[in-house]
Amino acid sequence: MNADYISECGRAARESLDGAGIAWGPKTMAEAAAAEGPLEPADVQDAIRAAVAEYEPAVRDATGSDAHYRLTVETVDVDAYWAYWLDGAGDRVRLRLNSRNAQYTAVRARQFALHEVLGHGLQSASIAARCTEDDVPWVRLLSVHGPQQVLLEGWAQAMPLFIAPDDRQLGTRVRLDHHTQLVRAELHLRLERGTAIEDCADLARRRVPWWTDRYIADALADRGADPQL
Repeated sequence: MNADYISECGRAARESLDGAGIAWGPKTMAEAAAAEGPLEPADVQDAIRAAVAEYEPAVRDATGSDAHYRLTVETVDVDAYWAYWLDGAGDRVRLRLNSRNAQYTAVRARQFALHEVLGHGLQSASIAARCTEDDVPWVRLLSVHGPQQVLLEGWAQAMPLFIAPDDRQLGTRVRLDHHTQLVRAELHLRLERGTAIEDCADLARRRVPWWTDRYIADALADRGADPQL
């Protein structure tokens, strides 16, 4: 992984934050959450469904999909790295919100309406619909370990930049998440190459100054032990 590319993506995220008046440092995430419009947990499901209804026509127009899907939204408390997770089968789509890690804001609701529901959910339902109509030549089971996952995740991550390009807050959030995902991947590769834990932790602090020592320790432990990552 190219270190210069990660630095460039970090610069883009920092410029977006600067435009919103948010400083790059230990308080970045707290300031971003405050600017994004905090939501009460009880209001999150309705906010996500409202954003889905708003964006779905544009997504279907962009993708040409007419597949039907049935959405369920659940709130859970799970000791895992993820804040939002989508799974399902056929036209059944389930979005889980992990209250242990999730940040509830209006911008996040818009982001994950696009990323999880209209990205992964509608896309998977569209693939399932195709499989019911045609004798497709691929295995009809998706997995986070499969090579197609890069394509599926890439579209979901980037969709807000295509569907809502004028939403500056949403664009800032996408660029910020892109940067931190790259740093997590960089740490993963360094661990696989045998880089010392202390050096990985120092890199994480430099790249993402709002990550706490506890978060970094958990991330490194997960990356070193959980094959799903």
